[in-house]
Amino acid sequence: MATVQFDANEEIRSPRQRRRRRKLLIGSVLFIVAGIIASLLLIQTDRYVPVKGYVISSEHSQLRSLVTARIAEIRCSSGTQVNTGDVLIVLEAEKAQAELELAQAELAKAVTGAASWHIAKLKVRIAEAELAKFTIAASHGGMVQLMPLHVGDVVQPDQLLGEVFGGERQLKLRVTEREAGKLKLGQPVRVSLTLHDRRRNLSGKVLEYGQVIRADDRAGYREVICSFLAQDVLVGATCRGRILVGRSSVMAKIFGW
Repeated sequence: MATVQFDANEEIRSPRQRRRRRKLLIGSVLFIVAGIIASLLLIQTDRYVPVKGYVISSEHSQLRSLVTARIAEIRCSSGTQVNTGDVLIVLEAEKAQAELELAQAELAKAVTGAASWHIAKLKVRIAEAELAKFTIAASHGGMVQLMPLHVGDVVQPDQLLGEVFGGERQLKLRVTEREAGKLKLGQPVRVSLTLHDRRRNLSGKVLEYGQVIRADDRAGYREVICSFLAQDVLVGATCRGRILVGRSSVMAKIFGW
């Protein structure tokens, strides 16, 4: 006959006890999971929209010649601050200068008020306008950025000689179409610029954003114009950063809600 031995320290559980223990274990696990989910829903964190772009200026103009001519004088260099009307580049204009002097001589000989005097005066104005084409001046104040130029170079009307950047420095940023709807005017912006292998952090606010979606090869986006405090940053410097768009739960951040 077979014999069954029991350990005195072993607890004998009935099926009812085992079911109760299983329910207690499952309930504990569900309670822990519910607590984690509740924490993820209740804990709030800052939410940002990633952006990238570059530095622009509120005023901008290009320097181009109206005629084909040789450079006689360069009166500025890249980084120079100029005012409206300052002459930046002078071109060789012997012929135009000679025509002006001839017209002025004719005007000096003409009798004031006579028909010949009016004709001579008109010739002087035409010659002055022609001579003015050989000087390239700033249409507004700002910082000059010149292309590589040298005295004696021949320039063409379709050739970019430089640019003048005036007004306040601003950031032109790209925001994906998906994230653009979260933006509002006045939202704070934080970006990081890399200049000469050095990283510089800037902060500002959203000034305006485009309503028209522009599409590139990968995805749609909108351009956002932002202010920032530092005004000594060169125009054209690229940057990456983020715009604070509010607060959301950790759960929403994880799943991108």
